[in-house]
Amino acid sequence: MPVKKALAEGKKVSVTLGAKNRNQLAGLSFFNRLGVKVKTITEIGFGRTGLITELLEEALKDDTGVSEVIACGPKAMLYAVANLCKQYKNKCQVTVEEMMACGMGACKGCAIFGGKEGKKVKHVCSDGPTFNARWIAWPKFIRAPLIQVRENKSAGKEVKVDFTCRLGPLIFKYPILNCSGTLDIDACCDGSADIQMLGALVTKGLSLRERAGNPMPRVCETPAGMLNAIGLEYVGLERFLEEALPRFLKFGIPVIVNINGVNVEEYAELARQLNDTGIAAIEINISCPNVKEGGMLFGKNPGMAAKVVNAVRRATNLPLIVKLTPNVTDIGEIAKAVEEAGADIVSLINTLEAAAIDIWTRKPRIGNIFAGLSGPAIRSVAIAKIIQVFRAVKIPIIGMGGNENGHTAAEMMIAGASATAFGTSSFAQKDIHTKAIRELAEVALFHGFMATEQLVGVMIAEQ
Repeated sequence: MPVKKALAEGKKVSVTLGAKNRNQLAGLSFFNRLGVKVKTITEIGFGRTGLITELLEEALKDDTGVSEVIACGPKAMLYAVANLCKQYKNKCQVTVEEMMACGMGACKGCAIFGGKEGKKVKHVCSDGPTFNARWIAWPKFIRAPLIQVRENKSAGKEVKVDFTCRLGPLIFKYPILNCSGTLDIDACCDGSADIQMLGALVTKGLSLRERAGNPMPRVCETPAGMLNAIGLEYVGLERFLEEALPRFLKFGIPVIVNINGVNVEEYAELARQLNDTGIAAIEINISCPNVKEGGMLFGKNPGMAAKVVNAVRRATNLPLIVKLTPNVTDIGEIAKAVEEAGADIVSLINTLEAAAIDIWTRKPRIGNIFAGLSGPAIRSVAIAKIIQVFRAVKIPIIGMGGNENGHTAAEMMIAGASATAFGTSSFAQKDIHTKAIRELAEVALFHGFMATEQLVGVMIAEQ
């Protein structure tokens, strides 16, 4: 549009196009039809090679500030163009892009800062997308790169990534676990579950006595996730020790037993009876949102959470993992409380408390009414909670909640998790753990790391 308008006003127009290679040059035929003189430059290939700003500077040197420059492209290029125009005293308009939600000025998501001291705000969708280059506060517009791309010196070579995972007193071969409640022993034994790349096997929630669970229906699909209110259905301690645990242990993979009780004494008794059974650790579940006793009732209160952990700590010398609920005001406060009470590791997040109603029957879609929301819908919540806990405590974190693949696992590790766990996504992706390990290696190598534990807590937060 600016080109057509300028031509209609009888102005002289020249166009300079730049790209990585000639196949990426856009608009050649359009400008040729308008009879506009076009110069091209590419970073690689035949013809003139280099950066588009080189051609611009050649033109501006002889222009003596007469022409106005209109530019569009990546932010770094626009910044360079703006600086050249300032140097040679040319007017400059830049057309920019920003992420936006509404496209009509309502959400205010596409803000651009400028004016005196960069304190004025305009919006790309409603005020732009073209702005006077001298109005823009470029330091706020051009953010420093969040990653440094390194030369891949291992190209063409077999590279071995170290997956060793250190969780306080625990050392696992891989930083990938299953979430409690999403993998039972029968699935492990019949080969339907992908367990070979798991750092540890985490059992379903164990109670002193057998639990029948909640009334049906127990699960329903939601946008980008699912609701579940299983109610911790599982065999009691006696049957678990006699029947299930020996089958878990035969795989030679460390076993973590998730425990829950209706009172502090039950948690302690479970821990006491799990001593000397060959398990690697105990995960204390104080975060289940769909049981009427215990669970999240303990996890919402720092004092009660600490009381449970302290009682379990006195009952066992096994490493203790405490599973935290996101359904609190300050998860960092809960994490500090359980750390001081004797927790070695925290795992988070458990499901978000949720509900759904069938509008035609007016009945809850879950028999228990309230349920736990899991799946990709909660991943951003999980990332935020991991960051908060990583900043609050010194003990390691197992991240979970909306994990879908090795890339989301890497995101949790960069946020601060030393290991990550998969739950809902493993129902649909039977080989998810093996694929996740390969994808984690890909991310580690991209950043120049030879061990996945180097990803832990390396988020670059802009000041």
